[in-house]
Amino acid sequence: EDTMQIDDKFDTLNKEIIEGLKLLHLKSLYNFTESAYDDILNIFTANNISLYKIKKYLKEITGLIPAFYDMCENSCICYTGQYESYRICPICNSTRLDTRGKAKKIMPYLSVKDRLKLQFNDANRAKELYYRHQYLINKNDDDLDDIFDGKIYKELVNENLFDDERDVAFTAS
Repeated sequence: EDTMQIDDKFDTLNKEIIEGLKLLHLKSLYNFTESAYDDILNIFTANNISLYKIKKYLKEITGLIPAFYDMCENSCICYTGQYESYRICPICNSTRLDTRGKAKKIMPYLSVKDRLKLQFNDANRAKELYYRHQYLINKNDDDLDDIFDGKIYKELVNENLFDDERDVAFTAS
């Protein structure tokens, strides 16, 4: 039986879980192995929480299960869409699979929809996401105080975008 207790999904996190989550974030940023995760945790803390338990905890509090996709070991491509059947990366020529036939690198993926659900389910973050709507309701002058006072935003509104208070804009670069 798992000894990790989850009383309420969003209760105060204990130090062990916080340390594990911080290290999981670093693992994600710098793509180090599960063995490296365990070694780092053993060196810097007496409260060792396994990567398995941290991932299980995240699934329990979010209710989300990511899809996993093979990717190039050098992060050149994800083997989906036009690359789904490729066995060699077309950019760096590294092989997709190791000697055991397993992907050398795997990427977890959460859809934009799932990510937005997470954000709107958090009261503090939801309040931030409603800022645009609240700002415009309370705006009573023509001063340029915010991006929502700008010409581009007003053009988008004239195209019937941002009609709903929950609307969120995305930019891509």
